[in-house]
Amino acid sequence: MRHPQAHLQMGIRAPKGIIFHGPPGVGKTHLTLAIANEMDAHFEFINGPEIISTACGETEAVLRGIFEHAADHAPSIIFIDELDIVAPRRGESGTQADTRMVAQLLLISA
Repeated sequence: MRHPQAHLQMGIRAPKGIIFHGPPGVGKTHLTLAIANEMDAHFEFINGPEIISTACGETEAVLRGIFEHAADHAPSIIFIDELDIVAPRRGESGTQADTRMVAQLLLISA
């Protein structure tokens, strides 16, 4: 994000996201906040379980709104905490709401 010309010179696309994986308490959130601060980027924090709604389509609308707000305040970093609890692996059984949310995340982050 800080040096987009470097990616262009190498002929590669800049990454759109990073996944930090690890047990609770190792500093994933603090690392993300430090990166946002260093880059002077807008920071959006999403606590995964809190965005889930029982109303059909509401979770997807909330996600779209968060990503639109982040785009309006670019450069932005969106941190989704506890994503593994909210979105099961694709192809595994889950509720229809889980499947729709994973599809929405893939669509808006592409």
